[in-house]
Amino acid sequence: TDIAISQTNEANVIDFNVTEISNGVERVVGNTSRLKVNESGLYQVDISAQIDISGGTFNSGTVYMWVRKNGSDVADSTRRQGITNIAPSNTLSFTVVISLDVDDYVEIAYAGDDSQLEFSSSAATAFAPSTAAVKVNVTQVQL
Repeated sequence: TDIAISQTNEANVIDFNVTEISNGVERVVGNTSRLKVNESGLYQVDISAQIDISGGTFNSGTVYMWVRKNGSDVADSTRRQGITNIAPSNTLSFTVVISLDVDDYVEIAYAGDDSQLEFSSSAATAFAPSTAAVKVNVTQVQL
């Protein structure tokens, strides 16, 4: 679903509503922003977000995304994407490698400096499948 950036310059976390494949990582029941691992190791977190603008007059804005581990921001994990009115749809993709212990969790945090910014999904068309607003893959790469 679409995720509006309703409060500018305020950190929020993504709530995930779909699990496509799960093996050793699960959405926490009652707190679907948390992706919990069941084994200690080194993990690769791949994030992809489709950023758009929602109506009205818009000049430019910036979206920030980063990783949190157990509720704390992971240093140097922030990525930012600028959006202008002439190029309103952008994809922000990045990877963070992080060490996690059993029952640790990661969250994807975000903020934006304009309330017209949003993460947007799109329905399937006759020629292409649907698009998720934000996708995250958490893969164990080493024990």
